[in-house]
Amino acid sequence: MTKPRLILIAAMAVPFTINAASAQSLVMSRLFQRIDTSRDGAIDKGELETAMAKRFARLDTNRDGALDRAEVEAARERASRRINAARTVSENRMERRDRDGDGRISRAEFMQVPGLFDLADKNRDGRLDKDELAAAADALAGR
Repeated sequence: MTKPRLILIAAMAVPFTINAASAQSLVMSRLFQRIDTSRDGAIDKGELETAMAKRFARLDTNRDGALDRAEVEAARERASRRINAARTVSENRMERRDRDGDGRISRAEFMQVPGLFDLADKNRDGRLDKDELAAAADALAGR
């Protein structure tokens, strides 16, 4: 399954309230997938060292071989902005889905997802191709 398809499916099917435990689980799952470059279901020491080196290189914005307080604070701020953006998206989804305003998403409200499918199906063939999935994923991500 392609990444855009997974993103779209997740966006359509995931519950629209995110608690800390489920958000942490999602982050850890994605992190594991990113580090497990051999795709063998385990992270070896070399994969972890490679991931850590890449992370350090991203954080070391002045490329001096060390992380100073400003770089660490900047990384913390970026993470905080991502968390706040995810929270806002979650809240907005709840508001959009709760059409009757009762503070709950009924099964009928939840099943309104096919509308998203129709919006993504640009050529109206009843199927989503790779380009349509990618475009829908970008739209959902606000890009």
